[in-house]
Amino acid sequence: MNHFTRMAVVALALTLCAASQTHPDFSGAWILNSADSNYRANKPNMPDHFVRTVKQKGDKLSYKVETERNGKKGGFEVDLTIGGAGYESNAAGVVSAEWKGSSLVITTLFNPDSDHPSDQTETWVLSEDGNKVVDELEYRGKQGKALITRVFDKRR
Repeated sequence: MNHFTRMAVVALALTLCAASQTHPDFSGAWILNSADSNYRANKPNMPDHFVRTVKQKGDKLSYKVETERNGKKGGFEVDLTIGGAGYESNAAGVVSAEWKGSSLVITTLFNPDSDHPSDQTETWVLSEDGNKVVDELEYRGKQGKALITRVFDKRR
Protein backbone atom coordinates (compact mmCIF):
# COMPACT_ATOMS: atom_id res chain seq x y z
CA MET A 1 0.00 0.00 0.00
CA ASN A 2 1.52 3.31 -1.02
CA HIS A 3 1.65 6.40 1.19
CA PHE A 4 -1.33 8.09 -0.55
CA THR A 5 -3.54 5.00 -0.16
CA ARG A 6 -2.62 4.65 3.53
CA MET A 7 -3.45 8.32 4.14
CA ALA A 8 -6.79 7.90 2.36
CA VAL A 9 -7.63 4.83 4.49
CA VAL A 10 -6.69 6.68 7.69
CA ALA A 11 -8.76 9.72 6.67
CA LEU A 12 -11.75 7.50 5.89
CA ALA A 13 -11.41 5.66 9.23
CA LEU A 14 -11.26 8.96 11.12
CA THR A 15 -14.31 10.26 9.25
CA LEU A 16 -16.30 7.10 10.02
CA CYS A 17 -15.23 7.23 13.66
CA ALA A 18 -16.28 10.88 13.99
CA ALA A 19 -19.61 10.16 12.25
CA SER A 20 -20.36 7.32 14.66
CA GLN A 21 -19.85 9.69 17.61
CA THR A 22 -22.33 12.34 16.47
CA HIS A 23 -25.39 12.74 18.63
CA PRO A 24 -28.93 13.72 17.70
CA ASP A 25 -29.95 17.35 17.98
CA PHE A 26 -33.06 17.76 20.15
CA SER A 27 -33.41 21.47 19.33
CA GLY A 28 -36.95 22.66 18.75
CA ALA A 29 -40.29 23.11 20.45
CA TRP A 30 -41.82 19.80 21.52
CA ILE A 31 -45.50 19.36 22.43
CA LEU A 32 -46.71 16.41 24.51
CA ASN A 33 -48.75 13.98 22.45
CA SER A 34 -51.18 12.79 25.15
CA ALA A 35 -52.69 10.07 22.96
CA ASP A 36 -49.30 8.39 22.36
CA SER A 37 -47.98 8.92 25.90
CA ASN A 38 -48.44 6.41 28.71
CA TYR A 39 -48.69 7.76 32.24
CA ARG A 40 -49.73 4.30 33.53
CA ALA A 41 -50.95 4.57 37.15
CA ASN A 42 -50.07 8.28 37.17
CA LYS A 43 -52.77 9.17 34.63
CA PRO A 44 -54.27 11.81 37.00
CA ASN A 45 -50.91 13.63 36.88
CA MET A 46 -50.85 13.94 33.08
CA PRO A 47 -50.72 17.63 32.19
CA ASP A 48 -53.35 19.18 29.97
CA HIS A 49 -50.58 21.02 28.12
CA PHE A 50 -46.80 20.40 28.10
CA VAL A 51 -44.24 22.14 25.88
CA ARG A 52 -40.47 21.63 26.08
CA THR A 53 -38.39 24.09 24.08
CA VAL A 54 -34.82 22.84 23.57
CA LYS A 55 -31.68 24.59 22.35
CA GLN A 56 -28.70 22.33 21.78
CA LYS A 57 -25.33 23.22 20.30
CA GLY A 58 -22.44 20.82 20.75
CA ASP A 59 -22.36 19.84 24.41
CA LYS A 60 -24.42 22.88 25.50
CA LEU A 61 -28.05 22.15 26.32
CA SER A 62 -30.76 24.49 27.51
CA TYR A 63 -34.45 23.84 27.71
CA LYS A 64 -37.59 25.46 28.99
CA VAL A 65 -40.57 23.47 30.26
CA GLU A 66 -44.07 24.97 30.28
CA THR A 67 -46.95 22.93 31.71
CA GLU A 68 -50.57 23.41 32.58
CA ARG A 69 -52.87 21.07 34.52
CA ASN A 70 -56.36 21.93 35.73
CA GLY A 71 -55.74 25.60 34.90
CA LYS A 72 -52.54 25.79 36.97
CA LYS A 73 -49.43 26.79 35.00
CA GLY A 74 -45.91 25.69 35.89
CA GLY A 75 -42.49 25.54 34.38
CA PHE A 76 -38.75 25.93 34.72
CA GLU A 77 -35.59 26.43 32.69
CA VAL A 78 -32.36 24.43 32.60
CA ASP A 79 -28.97 25.44 31.16
CA LEU A 80 -26.14 22.91 31.35
CA THR A 81 -23.22 21.18 29.68
CA ILE A 82 -23.82 17.57 28.65
CA GLY A 83 -21.35 15.46 30.61
CA GLY A 84 -20.52 18.42 32.86
CA ALA A 85 -21.51 19.59 36.33
CA GLY A 86 -25.18 19.66 37.26
CA TYR A 87 -27.44 22.68 36.91
CA GLU A 88 -29.12 23.73 40.15
CA SER A 89 -32.32 25.70 40.67
CA ASN A 90 -35.20 25.71 43.13
CA ALA A 91 -37.70 25.06 40.33
CA ALA A 92 -35.83 22.40 38.36
CA GLY A 93 -33.78 20.62 41.06
CA VAL A 94 -30.23 19.45 40.37
CA VAL A 95 -30.13 18.45 36.70
CA SER A 96 -27.33 16.72 34.79
CA ALA A 97 -27.15 15.12 31.35
CA GLU A 98 -25.01 12.53 29.60
CA TRP A 99 -25.03 10.60 26.35
CA LYS A 100 -25.72 6.87 26.30
CA GLY A 101 -25.19 6.03 22.65
CA SER A 102 -27.70 8.13 20.72
CA SER A 103 -29.94 8.63 23.78
CA LEU A 104 -29.69 11.65 26.02
CA VAL A 105 -30.10 10.76 29.70
CA ILE A 106 -31.27 13.60 31.98
CA THR A 107 -31.01 12.95 35.72
CA THR A 108 -32.73 15.22 38.23
CA LEU A 109 -32.39 15.19 42.01
CA PHE A 110 -35.14 16.94 43.97
CA ASN A 111 -34.79 18.20 47.56
CA PRO A 112 -31.34 16.63 48.10
CA ASP A 113 -30.95 18.15 51.58
CA SER A 114 -34.41 17.21 52.87
CA ASP A 115 -35.73 14.17 54.68
CA HIS A 116 -37.61 13.22 51.52
CA PRO A 117 -35.28 13.46 48.54
CA SER A 118 -36.44 12.07 45.21
CA ASP A 119 -34.98 11.70 41.76
CA GLN A 120 -35.92 10.97 38.21
CA THR A 121 -34.15 9.77 35.10
CA GLU A 122 -35.38 10.72 31.64
CA THR A 123 -34.07 9.01 28.53
CA TRP A 124 -34.70 11.07 25.39
CA VAL A 125 -34.70 9.27 22.03
CA LEU A 126 -35.18 11.19 18.77
CA SER A 127 -37.12 9.49 15.97
CA GLU A 128 -35.31 8.82 12.72
CA ASP A 129 -37.27 11.55 10.91
CA GLY A 130 -36.56 14.05 13.74
CA ASN A 131 -40.26 14.77 14.35
CA LYS A 132 -40.81 12.87 17.62
CA VAL A 133 -39.03 12.49 20.91
CA VAL A 134 -39.81 9.55 23.16
CA ASP A 135 -38.99 10.32 26.78
CA GLU A 136 -38.87 7.31 29.11
CA LEU A 137 -39.14 8.76 32.61
CA GLU A 138 -38.49 6.84 35.82
CA TYR A 139 -39.33 8.68 39.03
CA ARG A 140 -38.19 7.41 42.45
CA GLY A 141 -39.45 8.93 45.69
CA LYS A 142 -40.89 8.22 49.11
CA GLN A 143 -44.08 6.85 47.55
CA GLY A 144 -42.14 4.40 45.38
CA LYS A 145 -41.32 4.28 41.71
CA ALA A 146 -43.28 5.53 38.70
CA LEU A 147 -42.63 4.79 35.03
CA ILE A 148 -43.98 7.15 32.40
CA THR A 149 -43.53 7.19 28.64
CA ARG A 150 -43.98 10.65 27.16
CA VAL A 151 -44.11 11.20 23.44
CA PHE A 152 -43.50 14.70 22.08
CA ASP A 153 -44.24 15.96 18.58
CA LYS A 154 -42.16 18.69 17.01
CA ARG A 155 -44.10 21.95 16.75
CA ARG A 156 -44.42 23.07 13.16
